Amino acid sequence: MKRFLIAVLLACGPAAALPPLYPTEIVSARGEVGAVDRTTRVVTLRDRSGRGVEILVPEEVFDVSRLAPGSVVEVQYVPASASSISRPGAPSAAEERALAAADASTPSTVAASGRVVSVDRARRELVLLPDGGAPLRLGVEPSVPGFDGTREGDLVSVRFVRAHALSLTPKPQ
Repeated sequence: MKRFLIAVLLACGPAAALPPLYPTEIVSARGEVGAVDRTTRVVTLRDRSGRGVEILVPEEVFDVSRLAPGSVVEVQYVPASASSISRPGAPSAAEERALAAADASTPSTVAASGRVVSVDRARRELVLLPDGGAPLRLGVEPSVPGFDGTREGDLVSVRFVRAHALSLTPKPQ
């Protein structure tokens, strides 16, 4: 469904015409490759300030074996989006099993727990600082329960779909 939505959005006009509120927006970025996981096909891209974003690069988009840390690339991608937000201790064990089964069928879905660093209600975004990890900027669609009650400093567990590359082009340094 997401691929269909992205194809429709691309066919309807330039990314600038998309509303900036939801993770269906398309982001264009240029940065330096910080890391490449060839097994999961996840590339960490860093901008000039050192902020990073992890982007899943599908096989049909680019052969990640051709990338190395330090490479400069231009990428268009759909940002990461939260599919659930819960407080520690929730959901129940049965719900966890159902979510884990759903995650197994969608390898780009991952989970993280940590402290909420910021919440932007107008843009429906939150920044999560996972235990022992780098900050994650996540879009949150209106259908995701728990966002409206989430505050800075809260400890939460989040399931999210990784950022997905639509195009990736190596550039000279």
